[in-house]
Amino acid sequence: MKKTIIGIALMISATLADIGILISASILGADLMEWETNAGKMWSALVENSLLFPFVLAKIVWILAIVILSKEYFKKEK
Repeated sequence: MKKTIIGIALMISATLADIGILISASILGADLMEWETNAGKMWSALVENSLLFPFVLAKIVWILAIVILSKEYFKKEK
């Protein structure tokens, strides 16, 4: 039960962090006049405003939460 609560808390915090980063990148990307056409406005905003590391970190934490929750779901009870 303890790991389930940890997994849920990690998933919620990673999701909120990801939403915040994407909203900030959208707002900052709206002001871009020139961007790299291969990457697009969103990725250019993430890279130019140093939001790429927190974005990747939020994705890693989200994947970690999925792993924790799946281990708890498929764990055999004794």
